[in-house]
Amino acid sequence: MSRFSNCVSSLETLFGLTLDQAQRNRVRTYLRLLAKWNSRVNLTRVARTEDRLRFHFFESFWLAQRFLEPCHSVLDVGSGAGFPGLAMQLYYPGLTLTLVEKNFKKTVFLKEAARALSLRARVVHGEAETDADWEAVQLVTVRGLKPSPRLTEVLDHRGIPLLALHGEKLGETLKGRRWVRRERVPGSQGRFATLFG
Repeated sequence: MSRFSNCVSSLETLFGLTLDQAQRNRVRTYLRLLAKWNSRVNLTRVARTEDRLRFHFFESFWLAQRFLEPCHSVLDVGSGAGFPGLAMQLYYPGLTLTLVEKNFKKTVFLKEAARALSLRARVVHGEAETDADWEAVQLVTVRGLKPSPRLTEVLDHRGIPLLALHGEKLGETLKGRRWVRRERVPGSQGRFATLFG
């Protein structure tokens, strides 16, 4: 068994998930794209393949499995290298997904990644507060991003829940906000997923 397969199998056990062969193949393709683009675009600081699998892919898969329905309409804000949004659609291909990213080079990467992975994600270059189509959004996701006060106002006004993947400390705009559910990321001491309603 290859190092990749061993790592995926152990992470499946840790996170309580199972990937089919098509998903495994897409993860390999995604990893190759990250390696190719990362030196030019600075998509991620995580260097080791094992760590990329765990912190980028499996945390995103777990987030989808624990907090989403397979056909949710999701807006991922500050998508960067596509986590958690694009990875969640890799896990649940039926998601209606919009990725919003301010950095133009990263939006080019996201479009290329969606195309290479045969995923139907819509990629928007801009800011969610002003450039997102809010009508069909059921849930907003953020990872490692502190939502702006404007974004939280939009979500409050529209009654859209926010799902955040974060460390021990929440950003200022999330402190004191009412949350509906919080779970610790498997195998982690200080990483959490919190659903704000």
